[in-house]
Amino acid sequence: MMTEEKRAPLSGIILAAVAATGWGLSGVAAGVIFDRYPAISPAWLTQLRMILAGVILLIGSGMLHQRPFAVLHHRRDALQVAYYGWFGLIPAQYFYFIAVHDGNASVATILQYLGLFFVVFYTAVRFRQLPGRAEWIGIIVAVVGTVLIVTHGRFNGLAVSTSVLFWGMLSAVGSAAYTLIPKRVLPIYGTMNCTGWGLIVSGLTMFIFPSVTQGPTHVDLPLIGLLLFVVLIGTVVTLFLFNAGLKVISATTASLLDSLEPLSAAVFSVWLGVSLTGFDIIGGILIILAVLLISIDFDRLRDRIRRNDRGDE
Repeated sequence: MMTEEKRAPLSGIILAAVAATGWGLSGVAAGVIFDRYPAISPAWLTQLRMILAGVILLIGSGMLHQRPFAVLHHRRDALQVAYYGWFGLIPAQYFYFIAVHDGNASVATILQYLGLFFVVFYTAVRFRQLPGRAEWIGIIVAVVGTVLIVTHGRFNGLAVSTSVLFWGMLSAVGSAAYTLIPKRVLPIYGTMNCTGWGLIVSGLTMFIFPSVTQGPTHVDLPLIGLLLFVVLIGTVVTLFLFNAGLKVISATTASLLDSLEPLSAAVFSVWLGVSLTGFDIIGGILIILAVLLISIDFDRLRDRIRRNDRGDE
């Protein structure tokens, strides 16, 4: 373990970095879809992404002989995967796309990146353990960064819409749930199976949202290309790359590389003409630095969760 922490293989670093960048770019691609095809709703795009990506993952699992239907034979585990979809994937993806639709991919991605701090809060409440010094510093820095983004330094009002702030923060809660809920079943059934079924369950559940029927009024090649990018590159390929990288690098290193997601979203948003103020940039940097600070101490947090899961409270 110490050797892995000191010298992570370059191949694993590249795979995880490319995956994080791909996730950031998928948010930018979604923003382009909403701008160019206003008839498309966040619910429609989310459902399309979930169902197609889920089917592809389960087909891939079957081709790799990873027993994609095994989880369905155990009611408790199947329910946990369903909870993963309902309370993790839906807010992490649907609420995130609403924030992108109402604002821009850069701000939405930075707000969702706060999800790690909800993991810290959950750990503190669930196991009655106060955050450590590094976690407190990270929380304070993240709060300052978030305040700068949403106020632009003017504390008499918000610089972003309340919708972006509301849905962006809920997507962060979903990101935390996405991390916490499936941690028991992932080692048993694998990422492809748990994520595949979680996506399909949540995608089918999306039919309860009326706006899911608000699809494109016309389809052209640019739209098809953007949709394929969001579904394949932004979901399936990035998941494969990240998990491949995680096999040879530590979770801490992967968490550090995950900071490329909001960074890539910001860079490509600017490249596409989205205007970001100095406060957006400074606030985003502070949030990324805060998460990196927590990530450096993430092994201790993870070990704490494992100890309490074993009953060593």
